[in-house]
Amino acid sequence: DDKGQVVHTAEAGLGDDFLPLDEQMRRGEFPTCAKMALEQQEVVVIREPSSTCTCPLSKSYCSGGAISVRVEHDDRVYGVLTISIPHEFISNDEISLLKEVAGDVAFALSDIELERKHKEVEEEKRRLQEQLAHADRLATIGTLAGGVAHEINNPLMVISANIPFLREGVDEEERNEILQDMEGAAERIKRIVASLLEFSRREKEGMEGVEMEKVVDSALNLLTHQIRNSAVVIKRDIRDVPVISAHPGRLEQVLVNLITNAIWALDKKYPGSNPDKVIDIRVYQQENYVVLEVEDHGVGMSEEVKKHIFEPFFTTKNQTEGTGLGLSVTYGIIKAHGGDIEVESTEGEGTKFTIRCPI
Repeated sequence: DDKGQVVHTAEAGLGDDFLPLDEQMRRGEFPTCAKMALEQQEVVVIREPSSTCTCPLSKSYCSGGAISVRVEHDDRVYGVLTISIPHEFISNDEISLLKEVAGDVAFALSDIELERKHKEVEEEKRRLQEQLAHADRLATIGTLAGGVAHEINNPLMVISANIPFLREGVDEEERNEILQDMEGAAERIKRIVASLLEFSRREKEGMEGVEMEKVVDSALNLLTHQIRNSAVVIKRDIRDVPVISAHPGRLEQVLVNLITNAIWALDKKYPGSNPDKVIDIRVYQQENYVVLEVEDHGVGMSEEVKKHIFEPFFTTKNQTEGTGLGLSVTYGIIKAHGGDIEVESTEGEGTKFTIRCPI
């Protein structure tokens, strides 16, 4: 290893005779041939091991010599390869062959090490993406909670306003009408709270068959207050498309992020009510992909901004308007689904995001 300690050993043709040497090397006591090979790049040839080596095997194999070579690739030393060989077979050809074998072994070990490091990097990348997605989800829940509070307020007012009438006493017909209004208001509150709870819990869901139309419905339901408050019109063009294998909560998070950004862009361009405050949502099939488009005619983006929009913490919003995680998380989610996301935008004219998810 990096500290010079023996981690693994391998032998062929020695059997139990190898065990004393294995124990000796694990204590950090290397035989002479191994020490010499580790200290130089050239092949080490020992013709009389019994008189030169401290190896437990030297007396058992005194009738032959030993050839040792460092197992090395790109300046990374992996160990030592040693063979016991009769004196008459020690030749330049044998030495060259052993050096070539050691090089092949070193290359294979290097490849294995690179693959292991690649897996570690990918796992760390996946873990960080999970953390970013979770942070973005918490920020989204916080934003949605404010809208939920406003949405709950109206049905609560209906319930509160009708309680005094019930206390005063009314005829049965009027009483039934009041109770029906109160029941409808209570159901509205139940649906609103259930939507937010479902969104917050869906993070733990796995992959399943998902209908894109239901994802769109769920996201729009969550954003009811924001859409109404900004006087934005949603135009939907949802075609019949196949079910896709996806994480429903993550796709919903993607759509919430895109629609929220579109609302922000429209509010920046049209602070009040305006007939152009429209978000187009399209779902259709294109070859082996289900395509989702979210388009607005808001402030758009410059070419320079477009280069950075999928970077974590990059944002053109102020601190109270965004975390800079939404689009980077969106990108990570779509890539994790084996899909692609593209953006088309012209500054001052609008933006269109196109997502392709494999069927």
